[in-house]
Amino acid sequence: MRESISIPQLFMMIVLLPYSSAVLFFLAPETEAGAWVAMLFYILGAIFLQIVYISFHKKFPNDTIITYMPKIYGKILGNFIGCLYIVYFAYMSSRIIRDYVELSRLFGLTRTPMMVVALTFVIIAMYDVYCGIEVIGRVVEIVFLLLILSPAVILIMLVLTRGGVREIDIEPIFQEGVWFVIKSGWKLITFPYGETVLFTMIYPFVNENSKKIKIVSISAVVFLGITLALNEFFYLITLGLQITKKAAFPLLTAAALVRVGNFITRIEVLVMAMLVIGGVYKTAMFMYGAVLGTSQMLKTKSTRCLVLPFGVIIVFLSKIIAKNYFQHIEIGLEFTPKYIHMPMQIIIPMISLGVIYIKDLLKDSRTSKKSKTETHS
Repeated sequence: MRESISIPQLFMMIVLLPYSSAVLFFLAPETEAGAWVAMLFYILGAIFLQIVYISFHKKFPNDTIITYMPKIYGKILGNFIGCLYIVYFAYMSSRIIRDYVELSRLFGLTRTPMMVVALTFVIIAMYDVYCGIEVIGRVVEIVFLLLILSPAVILIMLVLTRGGVREIDIEPIFQEGVWFVIKSGWKLITFPYGETVLFTMIYPFVNENSKKIKIVSISAVVFLGITLALNEFFYLITLGLQITKKAAFPLLTAAALVRVGNFITRIEVLVMAMLVIGGVYKTAMFMYGAVLGTSQMLKTKSTRCLVLPFGVIIVFLSKIIAKNYFQHIEIGLEFTPKYIHMPMQIIIPMISLGVIYIKDLLKDSRTSKKSKTETHS
């Protein structure tokens, strides 16, 4: 029986996929105190991307990005592009694992070997992938509110227990101009918003038509953008700009500062547990994309036989993609957005949509000429 997910599940899955990692960091630090403004502005870009991705689903409702690329470009080039997306999804899964390995080593598991943490993550993610997209959707329903509300509760508690908020210097936003904030924050279109390209693998499993999927996808990225903008704003008013920029993981820094007498302390441990749940979900989703894509390309009857090989590959990749935490972050901020995210999330989908449009125009033109010829004869 074919697996399926509901519209509410799709909404929650789209929100949580980027949110699970994005909530860890102060996004777009180049924009200084204007980070939350940039986050709100790039919601427009996120909406545009959803329209592009849904356009493919409307044209090829039963296909994923792996199976419709050969229909657009032909077998050889289309399968090559499909392979690129499989590698991309596996790479993303390995980056997420590395994020959480470094997080674990900085906050608590300092003596635990990196491979032990990575293997633990991957084994849980592999089980999720083995169970299938339907089970992942049900798990998301359970943890959604917990993962979304926990950061907000922590930041509000910090405001209440620390006796007020810090002032945000918004003058630079207006001195440099809003254009400076927009220009400096361009990477936001790739992370967090562009990660939703993964859902080109998931749309065929949604038990609704493309119109409803489009509405829900757009609503999800708008909700995501507003939520992350509020998080950025709260980081600034609770920790201040300088601490927020220097902190490896601002949310955990904020959680460590929360004290309610001797009764509530060390809540960063609970936050860590919450973040791990989000990290496992995100790892599983990208792994699922890689496994499903490979299964479709090889035309295997089941995806389950591919789960273990991909688990091994992803653990290995998570170890070799960077020598240390600082190199990992530098690659993630400088190299990956420009040379990996941009082509896979934006350039290839837009060119592909253009090719479809041109093909449809040529087809309509040929049909029109044929009908005119038949009329004259």
